[in-house]
Amino acid sequence: MEALVIAHSTSPAWDILHLLSRAGFSVDIVTTSRYLGLSRFARTVQTVTSDKALAPSAHDVVRIRTKPYDWVMATDDLTLRALAQLVWPPGMRPKFLPSTTPENLPHLCSKIGLSRVLSAGGIRTPPFRIARNREEAIEAALVRRLLLVKFLSFVLAAEIISSVLLKIKWLVPLKLRNIARGRLTALTDGL
Repeated sequence: MEALVIAHSTSPAWDILHLLSRAGFSVDIVTTSRYLGLSRFARTVQTVTSDKALAPSAHDVVRIRTKPYDWVMATDDLTLRALAQLVWPPGMRPKFLPSTTPENLPHLCSKIGLSRVLSAGGIRTPPFRIARNREEAIEAALVRRLLLVKFLSFVLAAEIISSVLLKIKWLVPLKLRNIARGRLTALTDGL
């Protein structure tokens, strides 16, 4: 059995290479990481210089093979999306995990998209509401007692949170999650 792993960093690729090798796969890798080339679990390593070249390089590796890989794995959503959006010759399109068709992409890079896909499949997810502006975010927090926000501007996020906290009449411990590089990505009621 043969697998191709496409990775821009060592995590989680290092572990995936090890697990696939232990499962009996011969593993080839296309990566931007020079460290993955040191793995004893990789049969061949093709190192590319940029994330932008990663998907096209993997595409070329798959196209020139006479025998398709048994498994093609991208280790992050952005690479998986880039691979799935490429035009593949008839019969050459790999079955990417976790996406097997171009239509199965709305969950990539999107928590809301993932919630929608899971809900459509009958899997319960925490309640959510999309707010496209400040007023809708405040309304969602007041009506649903829950606010999940993603803003590019930390200042705007702080302003909305302040407005919500001033209007909230119920006491629930709030958790701020994933504040990194000045980006607030989630405020929840403790789910």
